[in-house]
Amino acid sequence: MNVHGTIDAFVAHVDPPGDLFRRVESAPWVEALEAKLPKRFPASFRSLLTRYTFPPFDAGGLRFFSNTGAESHEELGVAIFSDRIIAGASLGAGYVQFARPESGSYDPICFEERRAASNREFPIVRLDHEEILCRHRIHVSERVADSFYQFAAGITGRA
Repeated sequence: MNVHGTIDAFVAHVDPPGDLFRRVESAPWVEALEAKLPKRFPASFRSLLTRYTFPPFDAGGLRFFSNTGAESHEELGVAIFSDRIIAGASLGAGYVQFARPESGSYDPICFEERRAASNREFPIVRLDHEEILCRHRIHVSERVADSFYQFAAGITGRA
């Protein structure tokens, strides 16, 4: 499993002209954000976050939060916690949001970190936001991918 190579191919596929993603030597805000989470991000997603900055972008039906270290409402470190009810319920149950559906739905797209996983490659799931907000319970409405690595590999044709 070549994590960095797959992530680099994912970036090139999502942003062929190279306008969205910028390589960085370090991203100290990622470690600060992970300190607030139940577990660190999956290794493949962490490869993306610590080696690239980017605005919000769409890929594979998902709308990813930005990763710039800024304080924008679309920034990963802000967006995860912006809805206190969803953040409290999802994080408390071991789900870490990193995106929403590309359709504009409010459903959180999360890493399901509540189970042990090899190489911290957790499944990606879609939570039903109405179940959280109206019924105060977590309901996984869809399993998006077995891991971010598999999601990225599928986008690039490396699966």
